[in-house]
Amino acid sequence: MTESGLYHYAIIRQQDTADFEAKPVAGEPGGGLFVVEHGPLATVVSHTTADEILSTRRNMLAHTRALETIMAGRPILPFQFGVVAAAGEGLESLISDQSSVLLHQLDRLDGKMEVGLRVSWKRDAIMQRIVEETPSLRAARDALLGRSEAETYSQRLEIGRAVHHELSARKVRDGEAIVERLAPLAIEQKPLAEGDDITLLNMAFLLENQSEPELFKAVQAMDSEQPGLFEIKYIAPAPPFSFVSLSLGPDQAQAA
Repeated sequence: MTESGLYHYAIIRQQDTADFEAKPVAGEPGGGLFVVEHGPLATVVSHTTADEILSTRRNMLAHTRALETIMAGRPILPFQFGVVAAAGEGLESLISDQSSVLLHQLDRLDGKMEVGLRVSWKRDAIMQRIVEETPSLRAARDALLGRSEAETYSQRLEIGRAVHHELSARKVRDGEAIVERLAPLAIEQKPLAEGDDITLLNMAFLLENQSEPELFKAVQAMDSEQPGLFEIKYIAPAPPFSFVSLSLGPDQAQAA
């Protein structure tokens, strides 16, 4: 066990600590938040007696809630989940050594936010739409009506293959159309892992804070134009993991 361990949440600018008040965060991994200054920078931390924080859902949600608190009114460089370091273990010197780089990243994020957007089709809805909008598939489906599954097994497989082929083509085309529609509202965008065949878009957008309502309205409009077709997950603001890539040493904590 570590008596004086500090759980690290984020790096901020020292100038942004003036209105920062220690705030409790429910659950593990830490208790109340406070800042430790490192010249022009500061880390936001909480006390912990653990050497290692378990990757439980509760702990990870607590980490996310803390980042949301810290992000309010200031740019941050978030630490990945689970960074524990005691005073004097070298993390402070690594931060000081890279202060100019870290300050540049913070200045770049000032007045901006990351928005996470995932757009997926509802599987049954898109399958039905593909069949209805493709005359050959619609005719093939109608030809099966009233016949048993055993009797039409091979025909159903063929229809399934054709629908899957069309699904793949539409995924690329429709995903590109969404990006083209939303990209003008953002400064930068970064694709994230998609994961399945019905996810059109999984992307992080970096945008000016004042542009977020416009992006949200554009996503709402896209959804209302094709009701019942999409599953949409929209996260704003999100910790800016996607637009910062900083290492604080080969065996040390990773910031963003």
